[in-house]
Amino acid sequence: MKNRVQKLREIYRSKGFDAYLVYGKEYIRYFTGIRFREDNEAFLCVTDSDMTVITDTRYKSVAEELRAKTGLFEVELASGLKKPEKIVEVFLGKAKKVGFDGYFLSHDLIDILRNRGLVCDSSHRDYVEDISIEKSIEEQEKSKEALAITELVFEQDVLPALKEGISEIELSGIISLAHKRRGAEGDSFDPIVLFGENTVLPHGLPGARRLKEGDIVQIDIGCAFEGICSDFSRVVSFGQPDHEAQHLHKSLVKAQRLAVEYLQEGRDSFTFHNTAVTSLKADGYDFNLHGIGHGAGIVIHCQPHISLHAEKTVQIPDGAIFTVEPGVYIEGWLGMRVENMLLMTSSGPIVLNKFPDDLIIL
Repeated sequence: MKNRVQKLREIYRSKGFDAYLVYGKEYIRYFTGIRFREDNEAFLCVTDSDMTVITDTRYKSVAEELRAKTGLFEVELASGLKKPEKIVEVFLGKAKKVGFDGYFLSHDLIDILRNRGLVCDSSHRDYVEDISIEKSIEEQEKSKEALAITELVFEQDVLPALKEGISEIELSGIISLAHKRRGAEGDSFDPIVLFGENTVLPHGLPGARRLKEGDIVQIDIGCAFEGICSDFSRVVSFGQPDHEAQHLHKSLVKAQRLAVEYLQEGRDSFTFHNTAVTSLKADGYDFNLHGIGHGAGIVIHCQPHISLHAEKTVQIPDGAIFTVEPGVYIEGWLGMRVENMLLMTSSGPIVLNKFPDDLIIL
């Protein structure tokens, strides 16, 4: 964790800041090891000389224990509306210009800090993601373990539960419990479990819809293991699928394979995305609702952000862990998405998944 803090200091100094305010439970854990239940329960103040966690008495014992164990940070206690005042107290005299990610902090909080005399400027970029994009060997192993847990849940808990009459939301509950039972901290996002006509919604919410013969089933799930997230999608046919459904699934798997093959020679995220788009168009399908993938790490969506817009392209670095998930959604019929996780290395991408990406027929 010490190296992470040093990298953050190097980045914010290079951008003209002399301190940085970190917000978000996953990000604070990344630097300190402390697990919080909600984002608004803590702040992390980083200066050139020290690092201070501001939280309330509910986390006093765990924070003090980790402070003693790591020696990386100090702990200040403040509750509710007193937290902004404590932030000012910690920074004043140590920093003239404090950076923060404007996406996460509320305007109200920033106004309070500025009214107390603290000079705050949005970095307009999440420096924590800049640091965490290249995964350490330890983080890579945790990512593999998180994915292994999710694949085990899919194989041993999801597939056996797919019986006629089960509802989407019931299966979602089975997944959440199974993740914890098999060693995860919990879901990395709410399980996406959709049957039949509901599969046209890429991020649809599980509901009362019950499974019946002939349904296509879209499963998109993931877990968090020691602070690192997995993401996994497969398609199941409950009964023999028709020719059109089989053709669509084969097209998705082919598009995914071609996109991964591109990464053997290039790192451009838009070309990676567009390779899948071109393949799907050649098979008669549009792929335009989301990018082909995203980074997965301390949060489920992070750098590298793989956009469907050419002007937002990035170069995918060694050590990045990210998804490849082409999807097609046809109103009035069905939707499908097949998702694997990749690790970029100097010799090209490694597919981390062990579970096959074939269309599963039950």
